Amino acid sequence: MKLKKEQLIALLEETLAAVKSDDSFEGRVAFSCMVDHVELAPDEFEVDAFVRTGNSLGQGGAICILPTPGADRKAGAGDEVRASEGAPQ
Repeated sequence: MKLKKEQLIALLEETLAAVKSDDSFEGRVAFSCMVDHVELAPDEFEVDAFVRTGNSLGQGGAICILPTPGADRKAGAGDEVRASEGAPQ
């Protein structure tokens, strides 16, 4: 999914905060501004991420950002999805 630089920074900060507070036990974040399959503005990145959050509250939820449709990856929805079971958003 295309994210502006500020959005990517916010995602990374949210992920870091969750890890620091023992609220996330697994995840991955991949980003690039050099891709051939999507046109990006100078301040945009192609992002693919899945980060578990809310683990300190039990099952928790996840932040899921899927690649832009047409990306050469297994997923391809292109929408940000937040799933949460009792965790604050």
